[in-house]
Amino acid sequence: NASGSAAILGIARSFQTLINEGKLQPPKRTLRFLWVPGLFGTMAYIDAHPEIQGPELGGNFLANLNLDVVGTDLELLHSRLIVTWTPQSISSALTDVVAHMARYVDSIERTTPTGHSNFNYRITPFKGGSDHQIFNDGMIRVPSVMLGHWPDYTHLTSEDTAEKVDPVEMERVELIAAAAFWYLANLSEEQSLRLANLVAAKAQERLARDSQRASSWLLEAPADRLEEMYNEGRRVVTFALEREQQALNSILYFSPLGPSRRFVQTWNQALDNQSQVIIRTLQALVRQRGGNLSFSQVRTFEEREAAAWIPARLTRGPLGHDLPQARLSETERSWYESAEAQSLDTYLLVNFIDGRRTILEIRHSLVGATHPVSVTAVHRFVQDLAKAKLIELRRAN
Repeated sequence: NASGSAAILGIARSFQTLINEGKLQPPKRTLRFLWVPGLFGTMAYIDAHPEIQGPELGGNFLANLNLDVVGTDLELLHSRLIVTWTPQSISSALTDVVAHMARYVDSIERTTPTGHSNFNYRITPFKGGSDHQIFNDGMIRVPSVMLGHWPDYTHLTSEDTAEKVDPVEMERVELIAAAAFWYLANLSEEQSLRLANLVAAKAQERLARDSQRASSWLLEAPADRLEEMYNEGRRVVTFALEREQQALNSILYFSPLGPSRRFVQTWNQALDNQSQVIIRTLQALVRQRGGNLSFSQVRTFEEREAAAWIPARLTRGPLGHDLPQARLSETERSWYESAEAQSLDTYLLVNFIDGRRTILEIRHSLVGATHPVSVTAVHRFVQDLAKAKLIELRRAN
């Protein structure tokens, strides 16, 4: 139960020792270490420090790493290191930096006191359950990556004891976290150019995967829904482009000088060009299947209603798992058992509520990030948030 606390203590002590010995200069940017009770302590700390906001909200907090359940003996517990990325609503170069550091640590041969220990890790999409979900909340927007081990049958049990910890695995996690944050805390202009190349190359790969997802929708759609699924596929590409450009632009929070800015702009244009090619490919796929594209902008009644309202958050931090249901009537709560309601990624949906997007735009972003969901389902969930006094709704101009 103390492995994460021990790891960040080891990182802080190592940095301070190397600085005191003159082997490292003090970092150019502040590194803050938090020892708090999981989730509840972090939320209390966030509440006590309203200045903790990401740069997109005007704050100075650029990145976060959450170390939770680290140092696990991989072979004893049949486990692996899980590197959990930010949700799709918040994108940062941090994710590619941490993944790159993990690959580097994987190349280092190490043995444990009991013999050779293979490094086993996975890079996985966002999933909540720990403190990173608080920092990634849409009202905080500090990009946060989690390092933790799973599965772990001893988790939160009396079996979670010191002999389950592998010192080499603990060292690996500390190396990944320490190297990633020291690199970002001291990012030079030259390093920012190399980082832009890395992020852009990975962005191209992710755009290609998203184009495959959009294409599969078209290939699986019946003939009478081809144009509808083309529009949904286009939303995937549009959202993916925004997400990857956001990651590239985040480099400028660490290195805002002219050469970095110009280089990032060049890569942004390259990604924009790639997205346009993908969209033309989707159009060609529709025609190949015998469909027509009218590019009609006519909206249904449900879409017009959803476009008429803009929700704004009234709370800071992720919603409790029982919200908004706990504040609704029994009849209203029953909808949350339906397949329509359970198709919604509600954490992501709430994160898209930024006081600027309409309900329809939130729905389109959610489709771009996940899968097609109905306008009606998103509208109802947002209305329930308003009933529960978790958001307020205002008319769009």
